[in-house]
Amino acid sequence: MAHTLSVATLNVNGMRDHRKRSRIFQYCKSMEVDCVCLQETHILEEDVPLWAYEWGGELHASFGSSSSCGTVILLSARQAGCATRVETDHEGRLVCILFKYPQGNIAICNVYAPNRPSARRDFFNTLPSFVPGSAPCVMVGDFNCVPDSGLDRLGTSVSASPDAGITELDRFTSAHLLADVWRHMHPCSTVYTWVRPNGEDASRIDRVYAPTYLDEKYHGARVRARVEAVEAEERPSLRFYQSVSSSAGDRRVPSVALLMGPCLGTPWIPNKRPITLLNVDYKLLAKALCNRLALAMPHLVGDLQTCAVKGHCIQQNLWLMRDLTDFVIERDLPCALVSLDQQKAFDMVDRGFLMNVLETFQLHPFRKWISVLYQESFSSVIVNGFCSEVFNVERGVAGCPLSPLLYVLFSESLSRLLERDSRLVPFVVPGGAKVKCAQYADDVTCVVSSLGSFRALSQDLSIFERATGAKLNPEKTKGLRLGSWRYRDLPFGASWSDQNIKINGIWFGYDAPCDVTWSERAEVFERTRNLWHPLAFDLGKVTVINRFVSPILWYPGAVYQFRVASWCGWRGRFFIHMVWWYRACQEGGIVPKTGEGGTRGGSSGK
Repeated sequence: MAHTLSVATLNVNGMRDHRKRSRIFQYCKSMEVDCVCLQETHILEEDVPLWAYEWGGELHASFGSSSSCGTVILLSARQAGCATRVETDHEGRLVCILFKYPQGNIAICNVYAPNRPSARRDFFNTLPSFVPGSAPCVMVGDFNCVPDSGLDRLGTSVSASPDAGITELDRFTSAHLLADVWRHMHPCSTVYTWVRPNGEDASRIDRVYAPTYLDEKYHGARVRARVEAVEAEERPSLRFYQSVSSSAGDRRVPSVALLMGPCLGTPWIPNKRPITLLNVDYKLLAKALCNRLALAMPHLVGDLQTCAVKGHCIQQNLWLMRDLTDFVIERDLPCALVSLDQQKAFDMVDRGFLMNVLETFQLHPFRKWISVLYQESFSSVIVNGFCSEVFNVERGVAGCPLSPLLYVLFSESLSRLLERDSRLVPFVVPGGAKVKCAQYADDVTCVVSSLGSFRALSQDLSIFERATGAKLNPEKTKGLRLGSWRYRDLPFGASWSDQNIKINGIWFGYDAPCDVTWSERAEVFERTRNLWHPLAFDLGKVTVINRFVSPILWYPGAVYQFRVASWCGWRGRFFIHMVWWYRACQEGGIVPKTGEGGTRGGSSGK
């Protein structure tokens, strides 16, 4: 099968800001192309290691200054090792890469032409020295001139002669048999790639040039594909899937690859979070099994496990913790909360133990389907575009739709172990209910009300670790001493506090936990506001608020009273500005005047 190489081009107008750079890289990855050509990046030579790490693949650049020029070519992991020759200029305006494939070679040239006419002529005259003449060339970029001012330019210069340098560029494209791809497909259409903010000037200065003979091959391939489809009676065969994907891949179901994705924190291997990539067949089967298992989850796990169980809500445990701490503090009872932290919880699940759990729950047919997905699975790690050797995966359930449900069943073994231990004295809440622990997936909060229970808890956790392969992290296990135990040393290895403890993102304890929680929410709100507020878009504002902004308020608002005073200032104005600002300015306010059916007084419109 012939090799496919997809190319995209974009003028980014500077990307030294790490937030903008991150969004550009994410956008480039979402396009799923092999080669992304960026112009005007303002990259410096010392930026290459960091930018390549953020991109996650090969990066080739021609360096300009921190405020101008800088051309970059980003290569996907599929093109690792295919770039055999890289040519760059010394002004940050050109990067040319020669790719070598079994079917032949091809060159990709990324261009950012100067603005000054004389410099642009000289630049185009130097192109032949960078582009190899032995291989076909695809040239993309920002050329800062147009071949036809009547079709490709809008504004005061529409009647002027062709832009300076276009003659030199035409000479080069003719010598290499290159054609303007978009103009070749749309001879009389008008479109612009650059528009001045006031809308008065626009031009099509960003273009793609490709060899003219590729058009003939393209039409020939389309004809052959039509014939083959008719002969196959329009059946979606392997050839069909190969035509829509650059790689058909292994057709076995448990085909899984792992990437070490970047995360916050120090550059330390345990701080890296693995990301699992699954094929479509795997996802469909896992989703179907997930939907079936979800129906049985309320009958299999306890009431205090609130993750991935229909009818259970995380706020139920938060309400319990809030009322319990208030009750203990008011009555000065002996009590302690222990928040357990498990190292890489989803990744440490022993699959043999998981199968035994499913068998204990009498899920015999379901267990066989899980075995199809998890037994004899294998994976590999991609680091900086290089793929490791395949290795067998014996632990972990992260990365598929079944992950939360399977882990909840796995974690239920700990809950039942604690419930059946008579040495662990439960805390009796008003109404008679007995509480030993509350869970949300791997977040386990134990309620201890007797000194002897600490020894029982330590022994039960040790049994759980040996049986399941799970590993508790003593350094991140937190504890809160309450009531008469507030200033007492307790016999359990945890980071003890006599003030507050954070459980599932909400603070509980003595030191104004409501105010501390809302203060943290305010910081998160500020970061979210800074991310979305500068974007001037009209569509999707309600979606942005509902999906990214409102949850910051609704989650703690279900536990603690909303602090109106601290949120009615600029944070409240943010909602008004984002949703109604432009219309309010045009129509004189959000509330209409009384003469127009509203309640706002006054006769002036603005």
